[in-house]
Amino acid sequence: KDKDLMKCAFRSPSDS
Repeated sequence: KDKDLMKCAFRSPSDS
């Protein structure tokens, strides 16, 4: 689950 959170964290800014 930790990986999912980290993935979304760096993916959010990248997507935006």
